[in-house]
Amino acid sequence: FFARYFISKGFDVFGYDLNRRKIDGMLQTGSIGSLVNKSDVILVAVPMEKTLQVISHLPSVKEKKTLVEITSVKSGILEKILLKANMKGYELCSVHPLFGPYLKEGQKMKLAVVGEERKINLSWIFPDAEFVFFKDATEHDRAMAYILSLTHAICIAYSSLVRKYGKSDTLFKTCTPFSSVQTALSFSVLYQDEDLISQIQLRNPFSMEVLEQLMREITHFTRILSSKRAEAVKRYLKGIRSTQKYEGLEELKNVIYDAYQKIVSSFSFQ
Repeated sequence: FFARYFISKGFDVFGYDLNRRKIDGMLQTGSIGSLVNKSDVILVAVPMEKTLQVISHLPSVKEKKTLVEITSVKSGILEKILLKANMKGYELCSVHPLFGPYLKEGQKMKLAVVGEERKINLSWIFPDAEFVFFKDATEHDRAMAYILSLTHAICIAYSSLVRKYGKSDTLFKTCTPFSSVQTALSFSVLYQDEDLISQIQLRNPFSMEVLEQLMREITHFTRILSSKRAEAVKRYLKGIRSTQKYEGLEELKNVIYDAYQKIVSSFSFQ
């Protein structure tokens, strides 16, 4: 994704890839050292658990170059990456792409950035990106525990439950707009890279804390339902709504219905 993005922005793009993947407009180099010599900005895009190892193999530079790392979890690794980068003469930019690899060209990228002082450097590297800043790795990972870990866990559990109901084609035939979007979302998460999902859950120090909160919330809601009292359920829902105001609700519902039409039209029932 990033190779195609930088090429579209007019950058000269060099790549070093053990798989030797061919990307139109990108020149493959024979070594990491050759890539670094040719580049002003080095972006490391490898599995999360390999990031520090790859950065450790980067050659030292005399003239300061920008090193961009894109790990989804920062705790326990960012300090080590920063230390390695400084020792080797790089200026580190720690970002986290808040979008999947299938983002269409022309759509706005959203990047989480750890450290507000990095904005000046990043604005010319990613000229049309929207930045969300976090002061440190802890603040970033706590947010990602809700944004990623919680979302993934809910979707995976949902997928596991609905497969016991029946085949996906049967489910889609009977889905309401809301349930069809939930089902499509859950399947999309389920079929993402297993290593990435595992690393996001296992490496984030706040994942278990958030998932335990989820379990307590489900237990609490179950107790309310077991009371068989409609007023108790209504009071519970009103309590949540009072802290979750959203002015564009009708527009949001239209988005869901539009997504539903696309899901139904694109899904094969064969």
